[in-house]
Amino acid sequence: MLTTFWEGLGNKLAEQWAPRILTPAFAFWTGGLAAWLWGNLGDDIRANGWAVALQRHTTKFDNLPIALQVALVIVVLLALVASAAIAERLTLPLLRILEGYWPPRLGGWLQRHNFTRRQAAYTRAGDLAGKRDDVGLTPGEAAELATLERRLRCTPATQALTLPTRLGNLLRAAEARPRERYGLDTVVSWPYLWLLLDKDTKTELIQARSALNAATRVWLWGALFSVWTVWAWWALPAAVAACAATYYGSMLSAAEVYGDLVGATFALHRTALYAALRWPPPASPKEEIPDGEAVTTYLWRGIAPAGLKFEASKE
Repeated sequence: MLTTFWEGLGNKLAEQWAPRILTPAFAFWTGGLAAWLWGNLGDDIRANGWAVALQRHTTKFDNLPIALQVALVIVVLLALVASAAIAERLTLPLLRILEGYWPPRLGGWLQRHNFTRRQAAYTRAGDLAGKRDDVGLTPGEAAELATLERRLRCTPATQALTLPTRLGNLLRAAEARPRERYGLDTVVSWPYLWLLLDKDTKTELIQARSALNAATRVWLWGALFSVWTVWAWWALPAAVAACAATYYGSMLSAAEVYGDLVGATFALHRTALYAALRWPPPASPKEEIPDGEAVTTYLWRGIAPAGLKFEASKE
């Protein structure tokens, strides 16, 4: 995916960084405190409840000198901000891992399995589409066809592009669509196209990407929550539930929205790229792919087709 581009964009992904990174960190450390209290004050909590147990032990903090209390609060806040900043830096590397960019020995079987499922879905969808054209489909078959078509759209068409995870395949399929439809390589042409986009389009893309990154950070904090198992048994199932809910409830939908917006950006704005390069635009849909491939080669290698003439500048 476009990892390098978004790494370069950095902190511009959102205006308000504090709510974006501190909320999951705060929940993580609050849960850790609860787990520590459960492990060290468990008998008192189970016998008298949280309120009574906490009241008995907070008096020790209240009896400390004011200066020491303030120092402790500052240390806690600094630890909170530092951990949130570290999680921010780990977002993109973690996202690549969740996409399935693993060593071949780890992901090879899943990659082949996903592509085999994709081919089976392709065959079944073809059969249903043929039946629809001939005699029509039952409501159940129509629903099945819609599900299969959505699955095909979210999976790369070749085994070489297939990744081990559903998230990775969803983003990889979105990345491959501009090349399949217009001949434009997404990774190569995206930085150039980005500079030509209007403010509203950029804002939509940044918000979509921010939602994906935010979901990734929540997944990270959920996975890290398992470390509190040393004090509380319930930390592990809570961590598993948080990761699963984030992955299936937020990450996949955010990735799909982001991928759709990238595809829509190429569909609506690719002609601006031709115009800015003073490159003759495709004269017909049949010429779209070869012309787009030529533009990609020109942007990547600086090599233009023999005899190509730039259009006159309209400025």
